[in-house]
Amino acid sequence: MFFLNNYKNGMSRVHGMSLVEVIVGSAIMLTSMVSIIGVYGSLTSMSLRTTPRVQAAMLVEETAEVLRFMRDTSWNQNISILADATSYHLLWSNNRWVATTSPVTISNQFVRTFILSPVSRDGTSYDIVQTGGSVDTGTRKADINVSWFDGNSTSTRSAEMYVHNIFSN
Repeated sequence: MFFLNNYKNGMSRVHGMSLVEVIVGSAIMLTSMVSIIGVYGSLTSMSLRTTPRVQAAMLVEETAEVLRFMRDTSWNQNISILADATSYHLLWSNNRWVATTSPVTISNQFVRTFILSPVSRDGTSYDIVQTGGSVDTGTRKADINVSWFDGNSTSTRSAEMYVHNIFSN
């Protein structure tokens, strides 16, 4: 029976892949490989562009923590002596954080600044108000900015916070 199925009219049938099938299969595999490499390249590029943004966000958070630490250490020596509407930078010097007006570049890429401003409160409810009210000498508003050069432009991450003299120090 086997002999009869494989031979018909004295000619043998050849089972296998033709050249067209090999070319089509190779084209499919090549297209898949090129697509995977393209996606990998795009993801790598996005990852490299995201890294400075993450670092900047961490520097913003670090600045907020440093301001809280400076407040906790001594409000009178670290926070209340700083002038309003002046751009300050943070410098690690002699094992402590110092606010300075001299620019400080972090990792040759980031510039971190903070600006303190007075806070006014409503006389009756003691709520913070934008206009009017009386100045609360035990509270300051901090505007924090971290900027870096990102390709063709400068990018910035920022945050606002209130610093209050909770320890009366």
